[in-house]
Amino acid sequence: MTIIRRPDLDAAVASGVITAAQAAALESLAAERADRPHAAAERFIVVNNFAEVMITLGVALLFAGVAFLPRTIGLFAALAFWALAEFYVFRRRLLAPSLACCAAAAWLVGAALEGETLLRQLAALAVLAAALARFRLPALVAPIGILTAVVVVSQAMAAGFAGASHFAALACGVAFLAGAIALDLRDPRRLARNSDFAFWLYVIGSPLIVHPLFIAMFGRSLAGAGSAVVVALVVSALAVTTVGLILDRRSPATSTFAYLGIAFGYFGYRVGGGTLEGLVITLLALGSYVVALGLWWRPLRRALVPRLLPPAIVARLPPLA
Repeated sequence: MTIIRRPDLDAAVASGVITAAQAAALESLAAERADRPHAAAERFIVVNNFAEVMITLGVALLFAGVAFLPRTIGLFAALAFWALAEFYVFRRRLLAPSLACCAAAAWLVGAALEGETLLRQLAALAVLAAALARFRLPALVAPIGILTAVVVVSQAMAAGFAGASHFAALACGVAFLAGAIALDLRDPRRLARNSDFAFWLYVIGSPLIVHPLFIAMFGRSLAGAGSAVVVALVVSALAVTTVGLILDRRSPATSTFAYLGIAFGYFGYRVGGGTLEGLVITLLALGSYVVALGLWWRPLRRALVPRLLPPAIVARLPPLA
């Protein structure tokens, strides 16, 4: 028996076999028959099979060779990569090679221009934005978000403001998460494709918020950190995790794991007298926390969200079941 997947539904909509509303209704019906809420599934599809890996590797090798050619040839190569993206998206339905071709075309256009770095970055950003509008690939949000943050942070640093890089990164993260939350609130059961765009906005936005906040609060004092700093890190991580539970998105919680690991590992190593025992205990504790959070995500949502928020807001969030 053939299993119909989300990419199959997207292909059916693109080819006119069914409408987007019918695809959403079919997916909702399948979720209900499987006795699970659709919103609980955060799709992370970049590669469907190993054939895509091989083709993507070929695209990467082509790009590596073209990158050394003169700029004028690079522009023609960018058009060729765009044509390949058209073929991979609309004829073959191959996600990873399509993303690689879009990224290659954007880089080649930016590299072919003469002038300041900002102009090149904006040109590459424009190509990626055009690719997103043309191909509607949610994963393209990731390079667009990263390049946007690079442009904003570099310009803020060039302006010479104190702490400009941290503030600019935080502002980008807040903007991305605001967009993601807006998309989620419009479709709490995540039946439309916009939920996939929201997913990538969370993936990019969460680290941009967490990193500057943690560095600003604890980065310079970690070398002399005591138990108070570790407690503050734990409280901050729990607060971010609670936000993720409310939104039913795991990326905000995941973005705190590295910082908790660094702080716990350093503190455990010091408490252990410079031996590995403290570090091992830290890794075991942090690993247990992550595993437990992954296993009990839904029960925690059901227990916490109704107690933290009024019913009117809970009704607009992803289902708790």
